[in-house]
Amino acid sequence: MKKQRTIVVLGGAQSGPTAAARARETDEHAKVVLIERASTISTAAAGLAYHLSGEVTSVAELSRESAEMFRDVYGVDVRTGAEVTRLDAKHRQLEIGGEALAFDSLICALGAESLVPEVLAGASNVFCFRTLGDLEAIEQGLEAGKRRVAIVGGGFFGVEAADGLLRRGAEVVIVEASARILGGFSPAIAAVGRDALTALGARIVTSAKVAQTQRAGDAISALVLESGERIPVDLVIAAAGVAPRTALLKNAGAKLLADGSLAVDARMRTNLAGVYACGVCASVEHAVTGKHAAIAQASIADKTAQIAGANAAGAKLKMAPVLGTAIVRAGEVACARTVLPHAGVGKGVAVTRVHAPSHDAWFPGASPISIELRCDAKTGRLLGADLA
Repeated sequence: MKKQRTIVVLGGAQSGPTAAARARETDEHAKVVLIERASTISTAAAGLAYHLSGEVTSVAELSRESAEMFRDVYGVDVRTGAEVTRLDAKHRQLEIGGEALAFDSLICALGAESLVPEVLAGASNVFCFRTLGDLEAIEQGLEAGKRRVAIVGGGFFGVEAADGLLRRGAEVVIVEASARILGGFSPAIAAVGRDALTALGARIVTSAKVAQTQRAGDAISALVLESGERIPVDLVIAAAGVAPRTALLKNAGAKLLADGSLAVDARMRTNLAGVYACGVCASVEHAVTGKHAAIAQASIADKTAQIAGANAAGAKLKMAPVLGTAIVRAGEVACARTVLPHAGVGKGVAVTRVHAPSHDAWFPGASPISIELRCDAKTGRLLGADLA
């Protein structure tokens, strides 16, 4: 009789549950264990803004895949409130709260840590915008009448948070260190997104950094910018970026890339025998550059989880290179880009811009659309495209 395979998945947010489900689908006889340090698992981080806006009325609707469902439907041993303190890759063993857990295959889906500027650290009214816990805390603040919200960071997470909060009626100020929000987009498309958020009521302060804070007890009452401007706040959302959560595997000897993500091959295997990685903590190959890097996008996280989960259970699937396509809603427009971000195309680039109605002008509901295409000036190869 064939020995039962034990597959352990670390991380219960988005890519972890997907990997566990795929592992079960691939090997119905395996013992699949999902370990999450939080009290719940979640698969819907991409929907947080829609709850803030009121378009999704129940937090439960964002995450239907509960721990109980994974236990009952997939037969996965879900252990919440548990954290791995040590990985012995050579002997394929984990240490969890002083207890040992052996595995045949391990999938690291630990995601990423939100970067919180030191000047904001320790305040009770500073939140990130990546988990259901973040969402619930922000929601409680809004319901308590805390309407003045400062968002530190104008990238994808910051713009999504602003969009949801503005639709909810909050007073929103975005503080961005660089010259524009949506820095991965072309200046023209980023300007469309900026104008749309402004039309919805946002105030956007660029080329600005928080120098210090004023506090009332353990809460921040105002941000003080380097310019000296004071911004009164009730809530602060830190959206300055993320860093892959890879310390556990690094300490076990896993190879990391310069951006801190786990180096993996096309089958999502790390350099540690029997250890796979997926989601934001794992690198992926870009279709244009051929280089590997972490790309924090839900669709890519899901694909890597499908590959890692199946292969940990005995399959031999390969992850295809990615284009990095991303879409973010900013007020009444959707900003989208694909292939390389604007800052990554380098020299020798030919740019074509098109501004026109989305349909014939006489068609009901026709609205303006802006497209920027970036190509290699010599070969004509497409390097990037933005649309709003």
